[in-house]
Amino acid sequence: MLRESRKVIGAFLKRADLPERGLAWVLYIQETKKALRKLARNYLPAESGDFSKMVRLVDFSPKDELDLVPGMLFELSELSEAEIRDEVAKWPVEKKEEVLRAYVGERLNRRHKPGRALEEAIINGRIVADYGTFRDLQRHRIVDDWEWQNLTTKYGYDVPELITEAGFEAKFRECFAISEKLWKIILAAGFEEEAQYATLFGHKLRYHFIMNAREAFHLLELRTSPQGHPGYRKICQEMHHLLSAVHPRLGAAMKFVNQSGDPPLTRLDAERATQLKLKLLDEKK
Repeated sequence: MLRESRKVIGAFLKRADLPERGLAWVLYIQETKKALRKLARNYLPAESGDFSKMVRLVDFSPKDELDLVPGMLFELSELSEAEIRDEVAKWPVEKKEEVLRAYVGERLNRRHKPGRALEEAIINGRIVADYGTFRDLQRHRIVDDWEWQNLTTKYGYDVPELITEAGFEAKFRECFAISEKLWKIILAAGFEEEAQYATLFGHKLRYHFIMNAREAFHLLELRTSPQGHPGYRKICQEMHHLLSAVHPRLGAAMKFVNQSGDPPLTRLDAERATQLKLKLLDEKK
C-alpha cells in the first residue's frame, strides 16, 4: 500500500517508514495495545452478557439543557461568561425557554441548524448492532470517541424481514454458520486479529461514541430520513428517543427526525428525483 500510494502522494508519505517517525509510531501503537490487551484479559471477565439493548445512553451533560442558555447569549452580549451565568441563574424557567426557542429559530429544513452553543451539550452512548450500519454511522467524523471492539460472531445477527419474505432465510443462516465456524477455527489457531475477517457485515458489534447536541441535529435528522437504510434508521430513531427523554426541549427542536416506519422501497423517491433530473437534461439537449 505504501509503495503504490507513493506513486500519487509521495510528498505526504516521506516519513511514513522512517525508523524515528512512522515506524516508531506504529511500534508505539502496537506495544500500548498489547499491554492493554494483557491487562484486560488478566483483570476482566472473559465473557459479556450485557448486549440486550441495541442503543443505550451512558451519560450526558449538562443535566439541565437550559444550562446552555448563557452560551447562547455570549456572542451577542458584552458580558463575560461568568456575568451571563450569574444573570441567567436569576431567571425563571420561562425566560430561559424563550432564549432557547429564539436560538433554535424557525427551522424550515434539516440544514437549518442552531449555533455552536449546542456543542457544549455532550451525549455519551453505546450501541450493539450489525457491522454494516456501524460503517455507515462511522462516516460522521464530527462524532467523537468512536471506539469499537473486535469483530466477533458472539453477539449473533438478525435476519432481515425481506430475506425471509424472499425465501432465503435458510441460505442466509447457512452463510452465517459457515462464517462462525471459520471464525472459531482461526481464533483457536491464535490469530485473534485475523479472525475478524471471517465475520460478516450482519454480525453484531459493540461500540460507543461521544457526540455534541449540534452534531446530533445533523446525524439524527439525516440518518432517519425515509431513504436511509432500515438498520441505521432504527438506531438513530432510538438515539433520538433516549435524548428526548433527558433533554426534551432539544429533542423537540430536532423537528426533522423521522420516526415513521420503513417504506417498502426506501430509495424510491430519491430514484424518482434522479430520473426527473435526467429527463429535464435530455429535454434541454
